[in-house]
Amino acid sequence: AHDGDWRQARVPQMAFEYNSPLLAAPGRWPAEVEGSAVETSENLIVEALRRVEDEIEVRAVEALGAAGEAWLRISLPHTEAAWTNLTGEQRTPAEAGRADEYRLTVRPQQIVTLRLKTARSVGPITALRSFDPIVPEHKRAATRGFDRPELKGHPPRDRGEY
Repeated sequence: AHDGDWRQARVPQMAFEYNSPLLAAPGRWPAEVEGSAVETSENLIVEALRRVEDEIEVRAVEALGAAGEAWLRISLPHTEAAWTNLTGEQRTPAEAGRADEYRLTVRPQQIVTLRLKTARSVGPITALRSFDPIVPEHKRAATRGFDRPELKGHPPRDRGEY
């Protein structure tokens, strides 16, 4: 149980954190970054943070089902920013306020994408050949023990097969 309604109790944020535990990747953290790399207003949840060539993409969703003002505070080194659509196109320059805080008006459940230009590009990406590095150790046996080949790959053309 919790005090107040589901919005005040931050139920969407808590559910997301429970269902999507943070995975850390090996690497070096920029020395100039202190604390969290991305902070948001209470009505936004960051769904993805990834590198795209010479940019960092931050994708967030309005989680409280209400239109209003929102913000993202970015503590990663970048030279410029732009709001984009889901494919990284239709760029609109984003102006940072104090402490690299980007403000916007959101619609209920709107997905927003912010692209941050960086000084360097990411090198070639190596394809993942095994899920072991990203699956928690206590769950690996279950992923290896899956023995229903009819459920792997593309769904059957004839829906009556399942």
